[in-house]
Amino acid sequence: IYSWGWMKTGRYCKNPLKNRIIFLFLVFLFAGPTQAVWAEAMDGDKDFVVVPLVLSNPSFGTGTGVTGMYFFRPNEKDTKSPKSFIQPIAIYSNTDSYLLGLTNMLYWNEDRFRLQVSMGRVRINNDFNNHMGGRAKFTNLINGMQVRFSYRFAQRFFIGALYSISDKSYDPDDRETKAYLKSVDAEDTTTSGMGPTLTYDSRDSQHYPHSGIFSEIKFLSMLDAIGSDEEYDVLEGEFNNFYQYIPGHTLATRVYGRFTSSSTPYGGLSKLGQRNDLRGYTAGEYVAENLISAQIEYRWQLTKRWGLVGFAGIADLYDGSIRNTDTDNLFTSGGFGIRYMLQTVQRVNFRVDFAFGEGDNDGVYVGIKEAF
Repeated sequence: IYSWGWMKTGRYCKNPLKNRIIFLFLVFLFAGPTQAVWAEAMDGDKDFVVVPLVLSNPSFGTGTGVTGMYFFRPNEKDTKSPKSFIQPIAIYSNTDSYLLGLTNMLYWNEDRFRLQVSMGRVRINNDFNNHMGGRAKFTNLINGMQVRFSYRFAQRFFIGALYSISDKSYDPDDRETKAYLKSVDAEDTTTSGMGPTLTYDSRDSQHYPHSGIFSEIKFLSMLDAIGSDEEYDVLEGEFNNFYQYIPGHTLATRVYGRFTSSSTPYGGLSKLGQRNDLRGYTAGEYVAENLISAQIEYRWQLTKRWGLVGFAGIADLYDGSIRNTDTDNLFTSGGFGIRYMLQTVQRVNFRVDFAFGEGDNDGVYVGIKEAF
């Protein structure tokens, strides 16, 4: 899932409300005609969608991009497996930041096997408040790849293996930022890790479920033996539940946790706002070893294509053991969103979410598929 957020900052936003309205208008001005054309094609014989992206972010800048999804079946006789897909993405901004990515998800042998391969390159010119009371201004370049294989060993359970490798570099713009990066031990590093995964999946759709549960546990060890500069462990767990109490009305809930060892370097720490936990915060501004979050989202399908959502969430960032959790480290957010269904068979949505965090944190997120 790819999504990018617009965060309020004095440099880009003199009138936040006006800019939000203009932003939303531009999104549907550019994306609307493309949505309509491809939606009709996909509901026929084709399984392809292309969506322009309009984005703004205090670190990423203001820019445009494009993403898409192509659905196919490795074996046309296998109708029990969800359709496999390929999703490319390319984004460029006025701050000379960019993202290039490609994800390939394969389902085969009546959904007994699943294989996901993702790779990408990201350059972000960061500019956010740091814990020293100043601004952190630096270029972050990331090259990464992830390979994941899963095997169904029961009706709803999958066991698998995950391999991930990334190369991260930090280039500070000034002495203040250099001091900040040094204080958080942010250094150029290569991380390479692998580990097991366990998944339970009873959703009625991979992209926009009306019912079912998706629960997963992942354990990843970064090891010197396979090329990692730093050795540390990451444990991730999530539980997502979807319940449609009447047709067109779905209640979605999510609980997520990410826990790292005490030796984890800056680049591997848990970041608030990453992977949409929570929406409304700039990923990288709030960082700690561990993160626990919970979200609830109400989804209302107004028509065959159009829908609305409302959501709220809470998260806790802390270092050390669970005993170190503190109400001073709690963060909350909430918001609403608009949905346009690009593909009614696969239930693929184009989404725009308005999220409001604490203080000056808020944002608009644009992407394909749901936040969870």
